[in-house]
Amino acid sequence: MRAKSDQIFQLSLTEIAFTLAFILMLLLGYMLVQADEHAAKLQLSLDRSRQLDMHRKAFDEARRKLSEALSRSGISPDEVITSLVAESKLINEREALKRRVGDLDKELSALTELKKTLDAVQDKAAVSENSHQAVTDALALKATLEKQIGDKDIAAEAEAGVALKKEVEKQLQEQMGESYASGEEQTLARDLVAARKEMMGASSSGGVIRVTKENADLRGQVAFLKARLDARGGRDYPPCWADEQTGKVEFLFTIEIGTDGLRVMPAWPEKRQPDAMALPGASRFKEPKAVSLAQFSSEMQGINRISKEKNCRHYVYVKNRVTDLGLFNRSRYTVENFFYKLELRG
Repeated sequence: MRAKSDQIFQLSLTEIAFTLAFILMLLLGYMLVQADEHAAKLQLSLDRSRQLDMHRKAFDEARRKLSEALSRSGISPDEVITSLVAESKLINEREALKRRVGDLDKELSALTELKKTLDAVQDKAAVSENSHQAVTDALALKATLEKQIGDKDIAAEAEAGVALKKEVEKQLQEQMGESYASGEEQTLARDLVAARKEMMGASSSGGVIRVTKENADLRGQVAFLKARLDARGGRDYPPCWADEQTGKVEFLFTIEIGTDGLRVMPAWPEKRQPDAMALPGASRFKEPKAVSLAQFSSEMQGINRISKEKNCRHYVYVKNRVTDLGLFNRSRYTVENFFYKLELRG
């Protein structure tokens, strides 16, 4: 009688047992590797948390020393922080207003070109249905843009817990190419106070006032462009001065064209007196002054440069006092090289 065989698929039970044991050992090794990697990640997270705790303590120490240094100098730390936050908010608002001015100016230009096209078509035949549809679409786009502008879109207030140490590190690296060194908080605080005192010596709120005035001018330009959009017309640049509520243009000079040259007189409103005196050369025209065309061109170079830097133009009134058409045109062209004008009759 044949003996029973202990082989299955040509493998003995012993070989199968060893194979299973080997597979289990491989699986156990893989699990050990995974556990080591996980432990390494946890250790790295722990190290980072310790570093964050060290940075937090260093920040608290730097803040304490800075507050002490400011107090010894007679400066309120709260006032310094409030001033910095206020200026940051105003700068964000200025950037938002500049973007609005740009968007409105583009829309105004598009509508102006559309109006020119429609006028040309009307000279030849009645406006087609497609033209009417284009006008409707353009006006709808304008309404959407105005609705978006109507919504308050000023940058959110800075969070109360701004990481001062991180910002100091960033500014040291970007502005001076230096790294923040722990243990030098007192020296850094003293330097910051000295720089702040120097800035406050020049003007306690000069930066905030300057940015506030720029924002008021930008709001005036937004109002002006919205008004021009309603009229579907405009010019290449917005006025440098416009009422921030109504958008009404505020004029710089009144210029009379005479046989002996130009007579320049102030036309700015009383509230614009400081702004006018800040313009290059404008103080020479606080009282009426007669100049030749060449002198006028030389005197207005500074104002023209500032206008171009701000992508705007100042407006002036023009009165004609001559009958010579050639002289009038030469004078008018000279004025138009620097300003947008409104001709006064009589």
